Amino acid sequence: MPRVVSEAICLSRINMELCRASDVMSASAETIHSQENVAKLAKMLLRTEHSGFPVVKYDEETNTEVSYGLITRPVHCSIN
Repeated sequence: MPRVVSEAICLSRINMELCRASDVMSASAETIHSQENVAKLAKMLLRTEHSGFPVVKYDEETNTEVSYGLITRPVHCSIN
């Protein structure tokens, strides 16, 4: 069953697992994988002024990366 963005909206909340990364961000956005190590994220945050990065994971069903969430500088600081 194909996934569409309208299926992802429920009670004014978005289920990010039902969206493709390209549905919710620009083509030039830098992403981090859900299984990435914290050191890579720290380097990304030091290298840029971005306040956070989209988190993606690989969906075996569609063979694409899908949006999984967002990690921000405050969240990153709390896991150090």
